[in-house]
Amino acid sequence: TPNTDTDVAFVWQIPFSGHDHAMRFMGKCLGLIQASEMGALNGMGETQQLMVMHAALGDFINVDTTTIPGLQRAKHLGLLTSSALGVQAVHSPLLYPTLTTLFSTSPGRGRIFAFFSDPIDTFVYQFYQHTKQNPLSLTIQEYVNYNSPSRPEFNPLTKALSNYHDATEDGPLTEEHHFRIAKEVIRQKFLVGLTDQMESSFQRLERVFSWQNSDVNTAGKCQNWNWAPQPPTGIRKGSAVYNELIKKNNFDVKLFEYIKHIFDTQGEELFS
Repeated sequence: TPNTDTDVAFVWQIPFSGHDHAMRFMGKCLGLIQASEMGALNGMGETQQLMVMHAALGDFINVDTTTIPGLQRAKHLGLLTSSALGVQAVHSPLLYPTLTTLFSTSPGRGRIFAFFSDPIDTFVYQFYQHTKQNPLSLTIQEYVNYNSPSRPEFNPLTKALSNYHDATEDGPLTEEHHFRIAKEVIRQKFLVGLTDQMESSFQRLERVFSWQNSDVNTAGKCQNWNWAPQPPTGIRKGSAVYNELIKKNNFDVKLFEYIKHIFDTQGEELFS
């Protein structure tokens, strides 16, 4: 559907999937006004007036859209209902709270975009983050097999997209219900980006939102940036721990294959 002047990009932040690159691209390459947590630093997210703050990654409104209280404050102060602010992109890891809190009263549409990456790579990134915070605590084999009653890092995409909370409230994660919902949400609502195809994904954003580089010098600098993510120190395919990860992330593994199919389909529609 053609973009309108009131459409706002909602960038769903998926951990370790490159959303910081999206923020950098929109701010430094395109000169867009954004909303995330960046403009709320140093107490600026507690004022009673919204304003544009200049940050390292560009211009941001002084809100924090990564928390529920921050979203409620942004709504109360008219983040998306005030045309004077000119917000063009909102970033948040909170998918449904952001849609219901901010975009349900917005005069324009919230067009959802996200970078997706291989769920096994994402898990490995999370493991290394865990070991930085908890040195020498667990090996990756132990981490995979650790029997915590709640393991949100298994199938996180399927859970988030289907609005799944936990087994006590929603029962077991199922293919017939939760996986099917996740696929439909991706197909109907998302402009898909892939972490390992950053440049092509950025081109799609520019095409859909009719964005252009802010000036020639900035455009040249952006083209020379290395957008490719650094792969994690992986685990060997076919190893016992790899196969266990595939088993425990079975819904997200299948969902990622479907997401790659949607990426190809959307590319054909946008550039054919």
